[in-house]
Amino acid sequence: STWVNVKKMDFFMTIPSVAVYAERYLIANEMNAYYDLCIKTEYLVEAQNCSSYSSEINYEVLEVVGDSCLKFISALNFFLKYPNVDEGILSSISRKHVSNYMLMVCGVKSDYVMFIRQQLKNIGDWVPPFQKEEKRKITEHKISGNQVADSLEAAIAAAFLSFETLEECVRLLHKINIPLYEELI
Repeated sequence: STWVNVKKMDFFMTIPSVAVYAERYLIANEMNAYYDLCIKTEYLVEAQNCSSYSSEINYEVLEVVGDSCLKFISALNFFLKYPNVDEGILSSISRKHVSNYMLMVCGVKSDYVMFIRQQLKNIGDWVPPFQKEEKRKITEHKISGNQVADSLEAAIAAAFLSFETLEECVRLLHKINIPLYEELI
């Protein structure tokens, strides 16, 4: 009998893939706990993955829904706050609050960026936890401002789809410090 057979090797080759899936779900659950939210995990996993991280599960579709939710909440917010103001001024105020720049700033200040997965780990770099520290390869990934904004819009969609109401979206917006009219919820 040999020490390593095909079945054992197949098992060990799946460990990095299992670790990637486990990491995705753990990070989504960690985000819910960090912000005291109840967004469905499967939606958050999708919202937190950039297309460079996964072509199968990423935020691009959710981003469109989240952008619409955000624009609606913002427009409603400022209409309720300033009912007698000209629509052009309201649109201008609303646009500033939903710009990619504002989302990026709020995403960084509220620590949302720590939940975004931007680049898939190279399976060839995987090292078992018991491996000596000097053998581990540590890499740093930079996340663009647009990736932060897009992922945040996807998280807003995830909140909406989890409950099919805007209430959890507004809670998320408050948690990440997007300035909104407090009496909206």
